[in-house]
Amino acid sequence: MEDKYIFQIDQLREVGKTAGFTEVEFLNNGEVTPTYWPYLSLTCSQIGIPPEKLQRYRWIGVQFASTYGLLLREKLLTPMGFFVFHK
Repeated sequence: MEDKYIFQIDQLREVGKTAGFTEVEFLNNGEVTPTYWPYLSLTCSQIGIPPEKLQRYRWIGVQFASTYGLLLREKLLTPMGFFVFHK
């Protein structure tokens, strides 16, 4: 499993420009799934939690997607994104 970090996109862009990069681009990794279910189930399976144990909690992601997910749709990102620093 890779390490996970949380960055504020605009702040990291500023850090890159301050460090001398001409542009800092953020690339989202694929389509956003507001339930985050695929990401959660993959992560849990990598640490040995079988999908059938998670199934009873799937409603949490569904509720998020149908409430906050609708309000924040433009701001939702996939858990994996990439920053590209241009010289």
